[in-house]
Amino acid sequence: MIKAAIAIAMLCAAPVSPTGYVASEKFVVVIVACKADGECEEFRWPIDVSSILQCQRSAGAFTVARWGVSHPSYTLKSWRCAKADENDR
Repeated sequence: MIKAAIAIAMLCAAPVSPTGYVASEKFVVVIVACKADGECEEFRWPIDVSSILQCQRSAGAFTVARWGVSHPSYTLKSWRCAKADENDR
């Protein structure tokens, strides 16, 4: 039952053309992190997922964890998944 609900939610989240083709959208993980001096920055990391739900559920958290390891001088303030814009592509 739960797997069916997740599958339906994923299908509803992805735009579908009249031919049944699921449109491909690009997503990013938006990370807000601060240095010890209080200066905060926003980082946008492209992520290879098929839906925003997939990003929020697992891939996004994995990306944030990898980001944190490679940026030890920053403290994570927040993160979220978002559709990529023209600057992210």
